[in-house]
Amino acid sequence: MHPPIGQILEELRTATNLKIILADSLSDHDPDLGDMQMPAAPAFSFMELLEKTQLENGRWVKFDGGYRLEGVSKARRTSTSARYGWTIGTATCLAAIGAGLFLWHRRQRIKCAPKPQGTA
Repeated sequence: MHPPIGQILEELRTATNLKIILADSLSDHDPDLGDMQMPAAPAFSFMELLEKTQLENGRWVKFDGGYRLEGVSKARRTSTSARYGWTIGTATCLAAIGAGLFLWHRRQRIKCAPKPQGTA
């Protein structure tokens, strides 16, 4: 199982009846927690894992009714457009180059074609 951080936070909330949240600066934090199978682990074990995984200066800050994870993310989620933007751009450039080469080649064939022998 390769759970996203949101799923782990939800399970922590359910298990502890506390508000377990991310700081606003971590809204796009997407750590790779690997495959996890810890069915009987206490909640604090997951909290320690989250504060140490791909976070710089990660720490839990207690507030009224729960805990907030703070720190600087080393694993920011990239948007789909950013992730695939270079692919679309490259494909567009290659298509334009291919079309240009096709037209150039076709034009060269027309220039080099022998003139038809006409009746004079």
